Amino acid sequence: MSDLSSDIQAIVDDLIARMESGNLPWHKPWANMGGVLPINVNTSREYTGIFNPLVLMMASSAHGGDNRWSGFAQWAKASNPVRKGERGTSIYFPNFVCALCGEVAPPWLKVCKHKHDLTGKDSRNFAGFNSCIVFNNQQTREPLPAPEVPQVDPNVGYGHAAAVVTACEATIIHDGNRAFYDKNADSITLPIPGAFRDVSLYWATSLHEHMHWTGHESRLNREGITKPVGYFGSETYAFEELVAEMGAAFLCMKLGVKHDTLMDNHAAYLQSWVKGLKDDPKALMKAATLANKGMNYILKANASESE
Repeated sequence: MSDLSSDIQAIVDDLIARMESGNLPWHKPWANMGGVLPINVNTSREYTGIFNPLVLMMASSAHGGDNRWSGFAQWAKASNPVRKGERGTSIYFPNFVCALCGEVAPPWLKVCKHKHDLTGKDSRNFAGFNSCIVFNNQQTREPLPAPEVPQVDPNVGYGHAAAVVTACEATIIHDGNRAFYDKNADSITLPIPGAFRDVSLYWATSLHEHMHWTGHESRLNREGITKPVGYFGSETYAFEELVAEMGAAFLCMKLGVKHDTLMDNHAAYLQSWVKGLKDDPKALMKAATLANKGMNYILKANASESE
């Protein structure tokens, strides 16, 4: 028998039903708005890898800190070619081959030339590294202007959520294109509110990170947060993500944070992490119990502030 209240159990049942309906795509709730991490200006994707972000961040300093990059052909296709005589910066990426036909399959492809699915665990094989040259926005014929930063007050229409988060007194930093909880600094970093597709998505993301914040050793002392660094990708890490997203879903319901796509996005995010737990059917209910504790911790902070 579940220890969850009827309204929380209803949310759990809804999320499970959505997850069982099929593979749901997770959509990042915010757009890249500049910041520090280098991005491909034509795809809006951040550059990844062990060295690429660092190499491009260092190279950006020679171009006024502009973090927007793209390949020579991509700039030309965008009708903003690279200026003659400019030297590009080398980045590296792993090459794969399709396990079925042997076609080269760069990591960003989801299907090979023969339409074979490349997203499965054993669908492609590592085939070494390759490199390409990218150029900074400031090396083009007509550099793009700095992106406008929309000024959005996230409290408007979300006074209850704002009051709850304020009462927690967590350190919140608005910067860059990532959302994460830093357990060493005990701080939460979020993109600026104006970067989000909707203000409700800002609050859903903030509540997710506040759920991680509750796991600190000085609060609920949850293993998914207190365990030493180096467990990323492990079942412990996957389980902590389940707890945080379940808790965010509960808090959104309690605080009136609503959006047409929000529940599907919660379910898609949970779906991606439950696979890391080898589809453990009990994982969601275990996570729901801890998420309920995290939610109550956050709500009690607000209740104490109101007394």
